[in-house]
Amino acid sequence: MTTRSLNHMIAILFIFGLVNSIRTNIGYIYLIEMMPKKHETTFGTIWNCAEGLIFLQATLWFYYVSKDWYGFVQIGYCMMIFSSVAVWFLPESPIYLLNKGRYGELKEALQ
Repeated sequence: MTTRSLNHMIAILFIFGLVNSIRTNIGYIYLIEMMPKKHETTFGTIWNCAEGLIFLQATLWFYYVSKDWYGFVQIGYCMMIFSSVAVWFLPESPIYLLNKGRYGELKEALQ
């Protein structure tokens, strides 16, 4: 995805930013809901630290390894598009289904 239009690039980055927040939040919620209560804090902390370290890793990559950002951004776009599409095929949250009394759908979601 290349463009010479600043407005086009701003629109793309805005849309990907919105979708990224959805992907990140749904992933975190599913992680916590599927985790035993005694491990929720530990793995939730690890998840959030890993998300935060992505920016540190990118900074170190561009400072020490390569100034060529094009391939790096293309990989990010591909991952974002894949996760943005995949998130729409996830079943409802098991906790949500349990609270709503939708036990048939709950069983299917857990399988």
